[in-house]
Amino acid sequence: MEQLHRFGDLSDKAKKKAAEAVCEMELKKDRDYAHETITIAQCVISVLKEELLDVDDIYWDAPYGQPILDLSSVKMTEEFFEKLITKKEIKLFNEIQDLTGEYLEHKLFDFNYNSEGYELDINHNGMEEKEAIEFLIKYSIDDEIRDKYKFHLLLKAEFSCEEKEELIRETEELIAQLCKPISKKVNEHAKKLYEDLVNMIKRHEEYNDSENYWYDCLEHKVYPHDIYVFNSHGDIIENKNVA
Repeated sequence: MEQLHRFGDLSDKAKKKAAEAVCEMELKKDRDYAHETITIAQCVISVLKEELLDVDDIYWDAPYGQPILDLSSVKMTEEFFEKLITKKEIKLFNEIQDLTGEYLEHKLFDFNYNSEGYELDINHNGMEEKEAIEFLIKYSIDDEIRDKYKFHLLLKAEFSCEEKEELIRETEELIAQLCKPISKKVNEHAKKLYEDLVNMIKRHEEYNDSENYWYDCLEHKVYPHDIYVFNSHGDIIENKNVA
């Protein structure tokens, strides 16, 4: 009777042949990818945490084999944001935060809005008229706008509804203009990070469907190590009752 062997008892040449045979057998089965999906999600979380992003879990609704990430649960931290911009830009951004009453909405990896990158939304609800005027005078490069509001401050005049709307519009336009370089830096980095994560998932999936994956499983005595036995050449023997 032919002697039966576990994978670890085989020669290197026989192991390679055995892994090829196991790969062929396993890929014919109706495979459960739950373990692989969890492993990939853990790798994604690890990378995001290294990036100083706040993440507890990743909801991955795409079928295995379609590496589309829903990262809408990922939150941007100050540490992540500030590592991408200059100290001068941080100071400006904090000033804008104060001006808008913290009504700046960061949209990072928003699956329903901008899944791959970063967007900054400005909301004027927290904006005070006097602070808006001072901001325009300080940062606007339009002499006409600056002079108009300097004159308004000097007169201490009341705003009409139309003038208020114009003030808000001009302030939001200036904020958007000043934030463009900041948003561009964060967005480019976020898009590159998203692309890197998708490529990482592809590499994981390619590995999980490769002979190397099954070789490593057999070598480290995890599934399907306990259901396969081989002859000395690495051929699978249909006998799974080896002691």
